[in-house]
Amino acid sequence: MLIAAIVTIALAGLLAALSAAAFLRAPHGSPRRMLAPPRPQPRSSWLRAVWQRYSAPPQSVWSG
Repeated sequence: MLIAAIVTIALAGLLAALSAAAFLRAPHGSPRRMLAPPRPQPRSSWLRAVWQRYSAPPQSVWSG
């Protein structure tokens, strides 16, 4: 029973250390930048044209 408690505490400590290391390695920026990452940009010209065509907001058929 004592060995199980020691192993449990050791695993909890290892998990805490790994979580802290992952948190410290993560990029820290403004919350707005973290919530809204920039859109990826296409690389070729024909793909850029398709990207611009379909990433534009939808046009209403009723607008003059």
